[in-house]
Amino acid sequence: MRDKLVLSLGVLCAVAFMLLAGMVGYHMGEGATTPAPAAEASLLVPAAASSATPTAQATAPEGSTTIPGFDRLQIAASTGQQAAPFYNPAGNACYFVISLFLPSGEEIFRSGLVPPGESLSTMTLASVPPAGAYENSILRYSCYSLDSMQPMNGADVKLTIEII
Repeated sequence: MRDKLVLSLGVLCAVAFMLLAGMVGYHMGEGATTPAPAAEASLLVPAAASSATPTAQATAPEGSTTIPGFDRLQIAASTGQQAAPFYNPAGNACYFVISLFLPSGEEIFRSGLVPPGESLSTMTLASVPPAGAYENSILRYSCYSLDSMQPMNGADVKLTIEII
């Protein structure tokens, strides 16, 4: 009887933790800004090849969004114009706005709208940090509805940025 009580209490705690995590995630997305409507073609990013080593990526279930992950990103210290490895997988039903943050919170890159099945050819950095490895940098995917441009859930992916 005591084992069943302990098991029930453990399950209850796990459910409470998942609900709390979901509420925190929901409230984190509330402050996202909405980009201009998709009708402005200058915000749409053309297709191009990517050049970084992505982490393993699982196929998302029907109706969900696939978020590409990267372990490392190498950036040349000599220029703010860089090749961009970022993309929005073809099966997604949303636009991505892709941002890159240093561990300090400084945003060094933000894309325009990236439609499903498209990728970035280049990225222009707001600033090029000094040479070194920046562990725990953040690659942020902000998602927006294809129809209404309403913000949707997004994701933050930790990676190491290497300035060489």
